[in-house]
Amino acid sequence: MIAPAMLFAAENPVVSYLERIFTPDPFRGIYQVNTFDLLILIPYFVVLIILAFYGSHRYILLYKYYRNRTNRPSLPETRLEPLPRVTVQLPIFNERYVVERLIEHACQMNYPRELLEIQVLDDSTDDTVALARSCVERHARTGYPIRYLHRDNREGYKAGALAEGLASATGEFIAIFDADFLPPADFLEKTLPHFASPRVGMVQTRWTYINRGYSWLTQVQAILLDGHFVFEHGAHTVYHPFHLECRFVGGCDSTGKFEVSRPPEAGQMALSGTDGLCAGLEIEAVTFACLCVESQPGGKRN
Repeated sequence: MIAPAMLFAAENPVVSYLERIFTPDPFRGIYQVNTFDLLILIPYFVVLIILAFYGSHRYILLYKYYRNRTNRPSLPETRLEPLPRVTVQLPIFNERYVVERLIEHACQMNYPRELLEIQVLDDSTDDTVALARSCVERHARTGYPIRYLHRDNREGYKAGALAEGLASATGEFIAIFDADFLPPADFLEKTLPHFASPRVGMVQTRWTYINRGYSWLTQVQAILLDGHFVFEHGAHTVYHPFHLECRFVGGCDSTGKFEVSRPPEAGQMALSGTDGLCAGLEIEAVTFACLCVESQPGGKRN
């Protein structure tokens, strides 16, 4: 008789649980909001909301890419006749490990030598100066149209070097490669035909990798960068094929070529077609198309 009495006298856990659930404040006595928790929870949920918006933006990019994937710029059947003169600019700064490789590949491009000019724009302050000058002199002796230009100051940095080289350039078109690129031999053959259209003033090409298969880390990095170049650039450049402001999506290294005579107002452009393609681009009231060509890699990087 004592045990049942004690059972009924004690608080029933089921009744206590139901009362706690259906009361106006079910967490009363369990948790009390404090300042420290708010300082943690508020930024946490703000970040979650931002990531949610970013995630929805990625879905929009994916939708645009697949909706317009058949409208990518293709190699035109029309060719530029006669072939124009082209200046290739190679801006470098303390690039002792890759400068000779860059010059070798630039000299191997398939294009008539009498219509080609290669400028090595060197702002280096180390032994890159001797390496680059020696390599340029060696190729110049074998008949390659290559010149070495060295500055004692870095005014304007890479864009300043490009602008100074542009002042003495003889080409109607300018092709720019960063120091760690390996321009393919057919680069000019596959990009120049796009300028047959009177609306095209610049062609931007993506880059690939020489060490993609070195390790699982480089493979992952290549996949992430492919997503940036293929989907992000593809979605924007295809969706807005003739708007300059939609050509450059996110900071990236790339290779590019532009025509200095179309339109006339673009003659003073100083283009850094490498570290962020529009980093050194100075244009005022100029409207022309910048094609992003996915099928033609602008070079390979490690």
